[in-house]
This record gives sequence, structure tokens and C-alpha cells, in this order.
Amino acid sequence: MKGGLDVSFSYTVDQAALNNLTRSPTGPVGGYVYDTGAKALTKVRSAAPVLTGALRGSLSQRNGTDRGEPVAELVVAAPHWRYVEYGTRYMRPQPFMRQALRP
Repeated sequence: MKGGLDVSFSYTVDQAALNNLTRSPTGPVGGYVYDTGAKALTKVRSAAPVLTGALRGSLSQRNGTDRGEPVAELVVAAPHWRYVEYGTRYMRPQPFMRQALRP
């Protein structure tokens, strides 16, 4: 460049550090995913109807990874949760999951 300023630069990506930021369960993204899961679990627990407490007591969170990405799953161990959520012909629906997870 005549009369101008030539500027050049180079950079190196630290792939291990980048993976720690985005994929590690202990990195900031993993922490955010797990914290968001915990908040969702709290909302679902508070919205779950209580007759015997079995449904509310069966709710839990499982943290892990899927294809290297942090994942938080809400787990409902009570087999009757679908009947409560969607209702039956004898019982009206009480949508605690959909209600709690609605944005």
C-alpha cells in the first residue's frame, strides 16, 4: 500500500480452552445449562399438584452430556404423571409441566 499503513496479524485458537468454555460441564456454558435446569425443576415442583406427594417427590434433575454438550434433563419417575398432565376421560388435566415450562 503506497503511502498507507500495512497491518497484519495472526491468531491462534486454543481449542482446549474453547472446549472448556463451551462444552465442559464445569465451564460457564455447562454451569448455565445446569442452573437453568435447576430453576425449571423448582418451577415444575411448585406447579405439581399434590395429593399424596408421590408425583412431586418423583421429580429430579439429571445433569450430563450429550455428544459432548452439557445437558440438564428433568426426570419424572412417577408413571402416572401423564394422566395428571394430560387428563383422562374421568379426570381433568392438571398441566404442571407445560404450565411451569412455558416461557
